[in-house]
Amino acid sequence: AEVCINNISSYNIVDWAIRFNSENVISNSWDCVLEKSDLGYSMSSADYNLLIESNDIVEFGFIGNRSCNINDLVCNYVLQDAL
Repeated sequence: AEVCINNISSYNIVDWAIRFNSENVISNSWDCVLEKSDLGYSMSSADYNLLIESNDIVEFGFIGNRSCNINDLVCNYVLQDAL
């Protein structure tokens, strides 16, 4: 899957992270730092895409199995900004 964060706000997003639950196993990712815990997955900024300026987009992705309905692949996701 490829994920895009489109910053439509008037401020910069710094040191972003997305946290979510998924029953699927994510085996690989690109352009982000992937972490797995008992609470779910976290995908956060790499050194080179730490800043998402106003009206800019960052793209990253992951590979996982699809053992459930595609609509249930990722749920309860939250975008967090370090500021």
